[in-house]
Amino acid sequence: HNGVIGNFDRLKKELISAGHCFSSETDTEVIAHLIEKYYRGNFEEAVGKAVNDIEGSYTFIAMMEGNPELVAARKDSPLIIGLGDHENFIASDVPAILDYTNRITYLENGDLAVVTKNSIKITQNRVPVTRKEQRSPWSAGDAGRGGYEHFMLKEINEEPRVITDT
Repeated sequence: HNGVIGNFDRLKKELISAGHCFSSETDTEVIAHLIEKYYRGNFEEAVGKAVNDIEGSYTFIAMMEGNPELVAARKDSPLIIGLGDHENFIASDVPAILDYTNRITYLENGDLAVVTKNSIKITQNRVPVTRKEQRSPWSAGDAGRGGYEHFMLKEINEEPRVITDT
């Protein structure tokens, strides 16, 4: 989960009064309990219903033991799917997957994606949608730290070239 669940206090209180037991103070745990609340044999549907209860900006990936699919949801925070051969990747930005693939699908606000190693299904309000596959022009080296210990050091040292390029 990346982001902030704005109404997590209210949701947590409702879930506790319904018998859910929390083991952390994070807003992220509310997502798992909401999915559990709505799960009736269809994981994707449970995640979709949970998303309807959540207010705020977030991306998250949900997984369930014994289920080969991941379900990813996006609202206001970036989320991409990297497309590979018999493998797919979910990340918040392109550099995270460039060691594996340069084929990318950008999810849009409100998208729910069901991802397996061989397939991707994207819906918006339970309606299937198609998102364009794009190829990243960057290599892993272009997007990496370039030998610097931290990205900040890389950015500081790249300033003269970036200013000239601009």
